[in-house]
Amino acid sequence: MPIAPLFSRILLSPLVLAGLIGLPAQALHVMVDPGHGGRDLGATHGGLRESDLALRISQLLAEHLRQDPDFKVTLTRTDDHYVSLTERVQMAQSTPADLFLSLHVNSSPDSRARGVEFYFRSQLPPDQEAMAQAARENANYLHHLEGSQGPKSHLKAHKKNEVDLIVEDLVEQKRTRLSSELTRRLDRQWRGLRKQSKMNSLRQAPFRVITQPPMPSALVEVGFLTNSREAQLLKSPEYQAQVALSLYRGLRDFKELMDKDRPLGLQ
Repeated sequence: MPIAPLFSRILLSPLVLAGLIGLPAQALHVMVDPGHGGRDLGATHGGLRESDLALRISQLLAEHLRQDPDFKVTLTRTDDHYVSLTERVQMAQSTPADLFLSLHVNSSPDSRARGVEFYFRSQLPPDQEAMAQAARENANYLHHLEGSQGPKSHLKAHKKNEVDLIVEDLVEQKRTRLSSELTRRLDRQWRGLRKQSKMNSLRQAPFRVITQPPMPSALVEVGFLTNSREAQLLKSPEYQAQVALSLYRGLRDFKELMDKDRPLGLQ
């Protein structure tokens, strides 16, 4: 195929127009994903359940977003019921949202581990600890089954031509870059009362819930249930409100970035 028609097709692709030009200055639709739920409790410690804490913080965050005309918000669950990873991804694909933010609470065999961690899909090899964390989260969902055909039954293999592959690569690079920018701004606006853990707070790992949605996405571990002092904070309504406010401010910061008429990655 001649070069000119090839790039015309790439540049005129709806995916590229949406992903490379940037989001317009209009309401940013955020899909907030409270991790786990129902029979999938997530991490548990001292009577606290990850599924409950993730839902409560997500609801508080959604309240901030609903009060801001610059945002729209959808939750993947609004009560304590089980939602599979496949269903969460399908919700993101069908809404469609502009951002996908999954909220979780961490745990560790080391009771000294503490702090918030922000994960995004990166094209770089993840470190071993991040890989292990992603494997635990992914396996936890798979343990509760996703249908008789398994979690990948909805995927159909199909052959892609060269143009489709180029377009897909361009969009994926943009999505990865925006996901990185999102986590940076969430981290910058963090207003938790605890110091960050000794581990990097900005990390990348192949969580299924952030690798499969077709938009910029991030996963936030808001603290460690296995750290006794941090667990006390996490069960406090006042601290939950502070976490939600910090996340909202990070999304607000990201929205302002997206509304600026300048390319990302040049600052």
